[in-house]
Amino acid sequence: MIIVIPVAGLGSRLQLPYPKSLHQFQQNTSVVDYALSNAIKIFKDKINILVLYNQTNEPVFKYISRKYETSHNVLGINIVPTGEYTDTLLKAKTTFPEKDLFIALPDTYWEIDSSVSDIKRTIKDNTKKNLPTFFCQKDNPAILQNRGSFRLDDNEKIEFYCDKPKKIMAESMSCFWGAIFIPSTSRALEYMSEVTNKGHSEKSATILGSKPIWIKNYYDLGTWKEIHKFQNNVMSQKKIYVDHS
Repeated sequence: MIIVIPVAGLGSRLQLPYPKSLHQFQQNTSVVDYALSNAIKIFKDKINILVLYNQTNEPVFKYISRKYETSHNVLGINIVPTGEYTDTLLKAKTTFPEKDLFIALPDTYWEIDSSVSDIKRTIKDNTKKNLPTFFCQKDNPAILQNRGSFRLDDNEKIEFYCDKPKKIMAESMSCFWGAIFIPSTSRALEYMSEVTNKGHSEKSATILGSKPIWIKNYYDLGTWKEIHKFQNNVMSQKKIYVDHS
């Protein structure tokens, strides 16, 4: 199994002189560490970490290598950005087609809202059906309009996916994804890439019936507005220091 960290932009909205994934929220802890900590907490054993980066974000790959190489295997692929993040993720699958992937977005914070044993059981059940497992948070339509969002059936299983649904469609959606476990045999990434690039959505057997794992306190730490919310709602309770320099 490989934990995939798709490193994105430089952080222009934050006006930082370094990649936003390296922004420090407390001493010796960068934004990207939060994404990795959740994955390591779930899978625990020595794991493979794959960083997908471009030239601008090479410092993120070097940071992860230095910090985690003694306890985990760290790999990196220098890629040419192609636009949508799903296209970047497909690079991981084509490079390691026989490996299960856990996609952890590098500029986000979220907390597990289930026990590790329940998470592993859900992943196992979905994988038996050749389905991905989405780590999801329920939210209101205004938020779902800006996320990769799902509609759930009466049994709270996924029946429909749309990337950044318009307002009317968002009202029928239930949750968005913050991380994904994808079995090696699943074509979920191909489906999600097609939805994102072509802008159409339809029911697909690649995700239909997948049971989500619930997360909470999700923050996309790509803007100061979201960072300030994170600081007020989460970090103040944990007394975590934020470096605004």
